[in-house]
Amino acid sequence: MNWQQILIIVIGALLLIGGLPAIWRFAKGSARIILSVILFLVIVALIWWAITGLAAAV
Repeated sequence: MNWQQILIIVIGALLLIGGLPAIWRFAKGSARIILSVILFLVIVALIWWAITGLAAAV
């Protein structure tokens, strides 16, 4: 694992930790759940891409 993969994983974790409270603060009702799921899936995809995509590129 190189520094680029580690950087993307750290950024993804920070977005998840910082993004969920922001969504819950500003969104109301079912929008909270939808936005939380979208954020979670985007970050999981980003981390998955970092692990698999960058590993294949190196």
